[in-house]
Parts: sequence; C-alpha cells; structure tokens
Amino acid sequence: AVAGQTANLAPADKKIYALRDVTGTVENLSLITSSIMSKKLSGGAKTIVLDVKVGSGAFMKTPEEASELASRMVSIGKLSGKNVSAVITNMNKPLGRNIGNALEVAEAYDLLCGKRVSDDLLEVCITLSAEILSRQSGETFDTCLEKVKETLENGKAKEKFLQWISLQGGDISVLDKADFSSANYYKTKKHPQHNICRG
Repeated sequence: AVAGQTANLAPADKKIYALRDVTGTVENLSLITSSIMSKKLSGGAKTIVLDVKVGSGAFMKTPEEASELASRMVSIGKLSGKNVSAVITNMNKPLGRNIGNALEVAEAYDLLCGKRVSDDLLEVCITLSAEILSRQSGETFDTCLEKVKETLENGKAKEKFLQWISLQGGDISVLDKADFSSANYYKTKKHPQHNICRG
C-alpha cells in the first residue's frame, strides 16, 4: 500500500512527541528511534527497509549520527522479530530535479515510466528497491539490483504502481491527463504552521 500515518497508527507517538517538544528532548536519539520504530512496527510489515537521511537537509547531520540511528532502529526491528535493514542516503542537496508535491509526483511517475530522471533519484530508488527485494527473497543484493533495473525497463514497475493506486480507489487516469507543470497556490488568511518530520 501507499499510505501515510494516521491517528490510528501508533497513537501514543503523537502525545509523546508533544511531550518531547515541551521538554526539549526532540533531539534525544533514543526517543527518535522509538518514535520511528513504533510506527514502522505498527504497520505490520515483516520486512522493513529504512531510508535514513544524512546531511544538511536531514535531522542527522553527520554519517556517525546517521549510522548510530540506523543501528538502533535495526536492532529494535530484529528484537521484534522483523527482517530489517537500513540504507543511509545523502541529503546534503535536494533529491531529484523537482521541488513541490505535484512536481515530485510527476518526477517519480516519470521514473516508473522509464523516462530519464536525475541520477541521484534513480540511484536511491533502485538501491532501496533492491535492498528490500534482497531481504525478502534471500537473493544477493547485486542480483536483485539487476532485477529492479529490468522491472523498470520492461514496464512492470509502472504496471504495479498503477495497480496500487487502483486497489486503493485512486483514479489512475489523472496521471497521464494531469498537467504537472505547475501546482495551484492556495492562499489563506492564516498561514498554517509547517510540520517538520523529526522522526
């Protein structure tokens, strides 16, 4: 499924985060770890691959911090009986060529359609895909990497994505009809606070 967090998924996490916010413990690594893993484990997946960002645009600024976070999360996952690994990816610059929800969706769809996208986006996508396929199937990472590339080239990746959307009640026709060249700017009298995901 393609899904986001809801109030029904690890509901205590939101309350704990609010407590962390007022007690100045948002940056506590143990609490970050438990916050992320509570949601991952609640989702019910048996195999989990974590994308741990590192760099100026991420919460973990150094490779050492990212490695420590990844190690703790993988350890919790394994203790919970899950097949877990983590990939540490660079966030010192924007990923891909586009910024903004509609434009990023368009770029992701272009990738699935086999169109040329930025090398960094392609690398992250195929690395994460190959890692989860390897964890699930038991085949080597290199073997799975070739399978992922082949799946992109033969159109099966796009086919599976459209199946995901359809099964969740989405209208797949908008993907080929919609004009993603610009997104609507929504004005309000009160500008909403931006939510920053810190774990």
